[in-house]
Amino acid sequence: MNIWHDIDEERIYPTDFMAVVEISMGSNMKYELDKKTGMLSLDRVLFTATHYPMNYGFIPRTYADDHDPLDVLLLCSEPILPMTLVRSYPIGVMTMEDGGMGDEKIIAIPYGDPTYMSYTDVSELPKHIFEELMHFFSVYKQLERGKQTEVKDIGGPLAAVAVMEKAMENYRKKFGRGVRRNRNHETIYRKRRVRRCCNGKNFAVQKAGYGDPAHLCHRYRGGKSQSRDGKGCGIGTTPGDL
Repeated sequence: MNIWHDIDEERIYPTDFMAVVEISMGSNMKYELDKKTGMLSLDRVLFTATHYPMNYGFIPRTYADDHDPLDVLLLCSEPILPMTLVRSYPIGVMTMEDGGMGDEKIIAIPYGDPTYMSYTDVSELPKHIFEELMHFFSVYKQLERGKQTEVKDIGGPLAAVAVMEKAMENYRKKFGRGVRRNRNHETIYRKRRVRRCCNGKNFAVQKAGYGDPAHLCHRYRGGKSQSRDGKGCGIGTTPGDL
């Protein structure tokens, strides 16, 4: 089994997906997916006196601009063992430049960590987490000859959803797996149930509508909060639920 390809596509949605941990928080070992086997290989020990400030991994069934699965940074109160599947939701995206190439990393929260599950937007995080994140990815390759990185921007959940959708579509075009189409050659998706919305109401979500702000939770509809308390969960909804 190669976890990059062989996980059920129904488990990968732009706002609700299974992430695969490659590197535990606190580690200075750089593991990477071996694309042929689906196992992890040791790429290197970090050259700098730094360690990963959060759990690091990738999202299956995605294909990023660097020809790898889309990276994900998992904010969790504990280190997570490599090759663990973690159901997560995005709260933002970090855009950086690595060796002259664009590189995007989804910032996500595991559903199973009560310490972080109250966060729905990267802007809500404590300032120190921002600073630690940006500092690490700015310096962790400085002692490696010819390698430079630069953090360009950090976007919110809508930007993260757009990046997810693009990476998922790139995967379909590259590998052509798991895509069902109707007689008009339009992509077909099935609805599924997800966790409760911020107002406690269950709802169904449809993958095809994730990129449209009108299909996101109250907080992000039209870029403004629509819920009574001014908060939202960031998980997609169908228009009838709003």
